[in-house]
Amino acid sequence: MKKLILISIVTYVLVLNVSGQDQKGFGPVDYYHAKVMDVNNHLDSWYIDENGPFEFIINLSANWWKNSPDVNGWPIWCTAALVDNEYRQGAGAIPGSACSFAILACLKYYVFTGDTSFLSMARRTGNYIIQHDLTPSEFVHYPDFPYAIGITGDINPQGNGHPNEFDSVNPIFHIQPDKGAMLGTALLELYKVTGDPDYLNTCVKIANCLSDNAVAGNDTYSPWPMRVMADNGNSVDGRFSANVSYSCRLFDELLRIGQTGNGKYKSTRDAVWSWLISYVIAWDDGSKWCNFFEDHGGDENNPTQINALETVRYLLEKKNEADQDWFSLAGKIINQVSGRWSVTSLEKDGYVSIGEQEVDLTPYNSHSARYGSILAMFAESGADIAYKDTAYHSLCYSLYSVEDDGYTNTYFSEGGVAWTTDSFGDFLFHYLEAIAAIPEWAASKNYVLKSTSTITKVSYTNKSRVTYSTYDDFGIDKLKLIKKPFSVRVDGANIKSYSWNSADNVLLIDRSTGKNVEITMIDIPGELTIPTLPSNSQIWIYPNPAYGYLILELDQSLSVGSKLEISDFCGRILLQKDLEEGIRHYLDLTHLRKGIYLLRIKNKPDNYLQKIVIQ
Repeated sequence: MKKLILISIVTYVLVLNVSGQDQKGFGPVDYYHAKVMDVNNHLDSWYIDENGPFEFIINLSANWWKNSPDVNGWPIWCTAALVDNEYRQGAGAIPGSACSFAILACLKYYVFTGDTSFLSMARRTGNYIIQHDLTPSEFVHYPDFPYAIGITGDINPQGNGHPNEFDSVNPIFHIQPDKGAMLGTALLELYKVTGDPDYLNTCVKIANCLSDNAVAGNDTYSPWPMRVMADNGNSVDGRFSANVSYSCRLFDELLRIGQTGNGKYKSTRDAVWSWLISYVIAWDDGSKWCNFFEDHGGDENNPTQINALETVRYLLEKKNEADQDWFSLAGKIINQVSGRWSVTSLEKDGYVSIGEQEVDLTPYNSHSARYGSILAMFAESGADIAYKDTAYHSLCYSLYSVEDDGYTNTYFSEGGVAWTTDSFGDFLFHYLEAIAAIPEWAASKNYVLKSTSTITKVSYTNKSRVTYSTYDDFGIDKLKLIKKPFSVRVDGANIKSYSWNSADNVLLIDRSTGKNVEITMIDIPGELTIPTLPSNSQIWIYPNPAYGYLILELDQSLSVGSKLEISDFCGRILLQKDLEEGIRHYLDLTHLRKGIYLLRIKNKPDNYLQKIVIQ
């Protein structure tokens, strides 16, 4: 139940008491935008263009957060649980969940768009955690462990302050082990992308604390309580907390990259997973997925959809690495969520919306988006195609919380607010996951959709070329492209270990020889034969005649500091650019008319001139 007091940076107070869809404060799905229904009377996106049903709207939302002001030198979501449409903060801070969701969403959005500002946003969020949000090193039980709770606007959390500064639910110096694990997984991804050892060191400390303090769970006690005092290890409340998939993921990934920590990661992970199977998933009614939300006491009998669905995500991503029975377990948990937390139905309402938790079944925006993304991933993994249809309409429902300016209102209503979890990272992330699973929901553009590794760098230089790098030198990469690739290179060498699906323009690459991938799409009729470069050549241009695109290869001695000019025979310069360092360059000449041109390479003290033909 989101019972909030919003106290902003300026003198402004807004009180919300929301405990159900029909109560004041939560708006109807068509509050901001008129409902759009398809031919089957199912809810559709409120805006569909050449970019598909989702991209325009999620870009609005992403850029609203991108333009948000810093608070005391840090991103606004680090020090607030919620903001209003003028970026005023309130209700304390929830850096554990808000920052973990933000990091993962920003990294994924960077890969989707190539917008490096989101990579910067992820880094700044991670830096905030390791510089301001960790418990003192001298604490015995949970040293250097992230606080889940802070005070509004305060950049130095101490475990208290949400939902307000006077609430007794979250005492000073307490931590929430599950939120620490969430931040650990996010920081580990950030380490893989950036190579910054400070992120990895923090991940290892988090994992050490978790494995040192884990206990054997049973039907009454989970391996970690929901809340525990960081200094002395005393439990605060919530002896049964089922949000453990992030801990399993953290242990898995650290071990995979060779980090053994205190030596307990494998045994702890296996014991925790066995507990989850026996004492949570085994209950067919889903009643044991208890306790997540920071503004609720841990002793409530309060199962939540997020614990269940994020376990499904773990299963669908890791598959056999998570559990040999991953597919049937995923289906079982999805059925638990559908039966327990569905608020609306596809048959009656035209979409399935998902309630937040047992004590508050209000279908806030992120929860239905999460459900939609999970169902899309399940369909991608081989489940019945009906899951894809249900997923689409649930995702469409959550889009109606986005206003025309990008403000994403968790409550779908005037006077509502944006939680920094539900309306930012825990919203954006799910659409990117869904598009990666079902690429037909994306535009006819070039996208690196996902990888079994981590994408560390991506560039969409023009329509003819995509380059990206990965953390591992092996993996399966999934892309959507505007056309069939002419060549796929890994670490400079052509590979054939890829497949092309012309029905949806999806490329699957099976990498086993490197990290750096280069894909070219040259619009050339017929087969292109590339001649062998003579040993005395310094410049190689092909194809010539060209059909809109040229590949320019330079000798190593010319690969730095060269300038390119293309002119007509009247001397008019039609293209001029500095050539970035690298031997191979791709030139988009589709703006030039058919004819004969002069291509000049300037590299002091030499000039190189060659005639090119565009057909």
